[in-house]
Amino acid sequence: LFTGDHVLGEGTPFVGSGFGGIFYGVTKEEGKSWWFEGDMDLYMKSLEKLLSLEIKLILPAHGPVPTDPYGRIVETLERKRFREKRLVEILREGRKSLETIINELYGQVNDVYMVRGATLGYLSKLVKEEKAKFTMEKGKLYFELVQ
Repeated sequence: LFTGDHVLGEGTPFVGSGFGGIFYGVTKEEGKSWWFEGDMDLYMKSLEKLLSLEIKLILPAHGPVPTDPYGRIVETLERKRFREKRLVEILREGRKSLETIINELYGQVNDVYMVRGATLGYLSKLVKEEKAKFTMEKGKLYFELVQ
């Protein structure tokens, strides 16, 4: 199976916008919609679907060819789930700005746009599942868990 960047030979792929995410929205109560470029929910479901296929070999677009296709898919999925779980733990502490969440989730990073986009991917998934909600104040995004 040629996986392109979907499943890599090492590391995990970036799911989001390379420019830090395109996130638009207002609260659900106002009847408006929101969206994010880079669907973490769809990506994780597609990894689960790959596990149901008979795969003997996966060929990523770059990097080494994994010797254990299923193991590599499971490893990728577990890494994404771990990051999402950590994000939920951060939000359990209360409402936080996107910048604070990024800092707590990743610490100091060189490529802030990549981690911003990835973080928005996870947050978008949680909002879509109605596990989290967001507000925007003075041009800053804030997120919190739904009680």
